[in-house]
Amino acid sequence: MKVYFDVFSNDEVLSDSYPITVEHEDVVLEVASRVIVKGNEQFDIGRGNEFGGGAEEEAVEDTAERVNEIIAAFNLQEVPFTKKEYTVYIRGYMQRLKKHLEESNPDRVATFMAGASAFVKRVLANFNEFKFYVGSSYDQTAGVILSYFKEESNEAPHFLYIRDGLREEKF
Repeated sequence: MKVYFDVFSNDEVLSDSYPITVEHEDVVLEVASRVIVKGNEQFDIGRGNEFGGGAEEEAVEDTAERVNEIIAAFNLQEVPFTKKEYTVYIRGYMQRLKKHLEESNPDRVATFMAGASAFVKRVLANFNEFKFYVGSSYDQTAGVILSYFKEESNEAPHFLYIRDGLREEKF
């Protein structure tokens, strides 16, 4: 199993247990998600109503809720951005990530810059279609994860991760 961590915050943000495709000139990982039901678990230990909890059992409050599996699994936190705020953030983040790549993987810099530029243009052109998330540390200087709904998937969004902002570990 592969687990992906943000290179700056070290937050765990993704694993290969989700369907991942590489997009935008090898710069973005796109991940399909699902909505799951969480909570209201009832466990039957095979003793039936032996302990006389019948009426109590029928009165159990419904605490189940529908959550996005990626948001829940990695404790992602939604971050509000205006278009101007996101533009300022992404410029700084791209420069920081470029410097990181120059030190760790210099051969990747040109590909990253070309693909990242095209990706950012797409995001800014369709800004209102996206929601923004950060990892559990809520470090807003680290990588921001985007989500949007594809036309064919109205139930759950797809998530976009900047590939070079992730560190992969095998478990």
